[in-house]
Amino acid sequence: MTTHVHADIAAILRRIGKLPEFHEITGDHNLRYDLGIDSIKLIDVVVNIEEELGVVIDDEIVHGLVTVGDIDSYVAGLAGR
Repeated sequence: MTTHVHADIAAILRRIGKLPEFHEITGDHNLRYDLGIDSIKLIDVVVNIEEELGVVIDDEIVHGLVTVGDIDSYVAGLAGR
């Protein structure tokens, strides 16, 4: 289940996307169209996730991260959560 990492990832997305704290972020949200996370911001998101959650995200996978759920699942798998 990805719920253990979702709250941390959502907080990072809110911060980088400059979204209000009360903005609900679900796994179904599209990074670009729903949250305004373009390719430059996605790099910031990845770097922040790596630093804050202690994981390494493969550069080859980044382009395939389209939804919040994609990130949640991938990071949860890396973190063994």
